Amino acid sequence: MKESVTYQAIVEEGELKGRVETRQEDILRLGRKRLGRPSAATQAALRDIQDADRLARILDEVYTAPTWKELLATP
Repeated sequence: MKESVTYQAIVEEGELKGRVETRQEDILRLGRKRLGRPSAATQAALRDIQDADRLARILDEVYTAPTWKELLATP
């Protein structure tokens, strides 16, 4: 069963979801320290971002972005 394509796809999807959620939490945690508490709208906008690579780029910008808005504008 573990060799099946379907099983592997489910595992990969779960791993990706885990990476996305971890990066979102890291951005919120580090961003709070530098930018202050994010609004509910900012938190929702961050949760809407599901691209793990983009979240990694956003995470890289946490210490240089002047505002939450500009941070989340990271492409």
